[in-house]
Amino acid sequence: MRTVNHCLIESALGYLAIAEAENGKPLPLDPDDEASMKAAFTKYVKPEVERWSSHRRERLKLSLVYFLDKPNVLEDDVLANIQDLTMREPSDIRQWFLWLYESLFPNENAKSVDVSDVVEDNDVMQMNFEPGELS
Repeated sequence: MRTVNHCLIESALGYLAIAEAENGKPLPLDPDDEASMKAAFTKYVKPEVERWSSHRRERLKLSLVYFLDKPNVLEDDVLANIQDLTMREPSDIRQWFLWLYESLFPNENAKSVDVSDVVEDNDVMQMNFEPGELS
């Protein structure tokens, strides 16, 4: 059984808030500009996600694709929980998360990812890393 978890997406996006805190001021993020957001995702999120185990990255990929069809979850349960991020809300939440997907998995079309057999398991404890899940 394959599972998806919106908390994994939140965990990945948390790297933007960490980068902002380390920068000491808001990052120049325009949530409605594809180039700006993809550059930020590639610079701040992707290197950290690449440190995750392949299994955890695969679950993140499945979760992103699955929740693209649930924009209310992405907005209310994912983006809203990244409270330290000062960026304004994107006008198209689904598109914004699709840019995240494309930045993290550039050679994999989201439409080709089969999520028909996945089950939601939104346990917040799954944000924690198990031994071996982070290199």
